[in-house]
Amino acid sequence: MAIEMLLENLEAELGEPVLHFVRPIVAFERSRRYAVRPLGIRYEPYASLESLDEPGLTFVVVPPGLLFPDYVYTVPERDVQELALDRLTDPADVQTLAVVRRRDVPVPVVNLRAPIVINRTLRLASQVVLDDGCGFGLMVPVDAGTARDKEAPACSS
Repeated sequence: MAIEMLLENLEAELGEPVLHFVRPIVAFERSRRYAVRPLGIRYEPYASLESLDEPGLTFVVVPPGLLFPDYVYTVPERDVQELALDRLTDPADVQTLAVVRRRDVPVPVVNLRAPIVINRTLRLASQVVLDDGCGFGLMVPVDAGTARDKEAPACSS
């Protein structure tokens, strides 16, 4: 595929894996290529998601399952197809990241309603918007202890 060849060339130049977003992150339509970079031992498990198309555009991200063991969801069928998740045989080839917001809030919050889902094998990614009925919020404090709004029903499969 042409996109895979472009990614391989860019990876060779940068010396690190490149993610291609099949749909851009909401409000950041000009950026489709990103690199995930560690923030250092002091900040683990947080990392940065840095745009390769717009210098300076960086998001702090975290695997939400590390903060919220109850964070379980079903990827919508449209996203399964776009990310070619149905071709994967090992669940470890799918990674989920949540965007962290630190500004204007007393405690950092994560967006659990729209996680970034990554096909690690093909290096494809997308910000996936989950069903509103799942009970996941847009601004869940990192120290909340649970991923779900206590009043909301569980996601349906």
